[in-house]
This record gives sequence, C-alpha cells and structure tokens, in this order.
Amino acid sequence: MTRKNNRNGEASVSEYMTARMATMDSKDSVRDIARRIVERNISSVAITDSRDRIVGILTERDIVKIVANGVPADGITTGSLMSRPVESIEKGASIGEA
Repeated sequence: MTRKNNRNGEASVSEYMTARMATMDSKDSVRDIARRIVERNISSVAITDSRDRIVGILTERDIVKIVANGVPADGITTGSLMSRPVESIEKGASIGEA
C-alpha cells in the first residue's frame, strides 16, 4: 500500500477509511439492517433520509443492545434507534486529528 501522508507527514484518514459505506433508509426495519450487515460481513450501516443524506448510523453493537432489551426487530425502524448525529472528517486529515 502506498502511504498517503497529509501535509504534516502523518498517515491520513484515507489510508484507513471505507470509500463506499453501506447505506439504508431510515424507514427500514432493524431486521433488514441486520440482514445487510450479515450478508456483507460489515459492522455498521449509514442511515439515510429521503434525500439520501446520511443522518445516522446503526452498528452491530446497537443491534445487540436492541435485541437484549427485547425490542422487536421487525416492528421498529432504524430511524428511531440509530446513533446521531454522524461525525465526519476530511479524508486528507491526519489519523491524529481523527
């Protein structure tokens, strides 16, 4: 792998980030999100609104908490359970900044 350093010579976020994150709609069920996570062998899904803007994130850990608390995976949408707001950083930023 070619090291992509930022202007301070530090490793940049782009070396470690996923360029194309999996997304699903905030109206999708928790079960649908869990299926996507298993099918793609990923640990989280970005949640989008009706205008395809990322508005939250749902992780494997979030789903485990939901199930452990007895929340039905079919009857509830991700929009009400996702973590928000989503924080982001420019891909050229250093790992230290992240």
